[in-house]
Amino acid sequence: RPAGTIFRSELVRATHDGRPGYLLAQLGPEPHRPHGRFQGWVITRVFPDDPALCANLCDLRVGDVILTVNGSPLERPEQLSKLVAALPHLDRLEVRSLRGGSMRTNVYPIIADPTP
Repeated sequence: RPAGTIFRSELVRATHDGRPGYLLAQLGPEPHRPHGRFQGWVITRVFPDDPALCANLCDLRVGDVILTVNGSPLERPEQLSKLVAALPHLDRLEVRSLRGGSMRTNVYPIIADPTP
């Protein structure tokens, strides 16, 4: 796939057909609370049940702190559920995160799968 993009089928796979609980189990997020205040979610694993999903050109790392996705902080389970439900209709994901203490903003266009 082109660098910096996500195939729509990869999103389906990452959420196991739209199940937020599957995505959570694959990323193992834990609250990031510097100075006791919630800031985001620390990724503790990256798709252990499907390592090939994030092996090629994936930009998630253990230790990344996800702050927002498409401008939403995802502080509550219903926010993640709403995002996962919207995935079939999105044309991009914008992820704000911390990696090694540095702020990052990545935009990933969601593209159709190649035709066989």
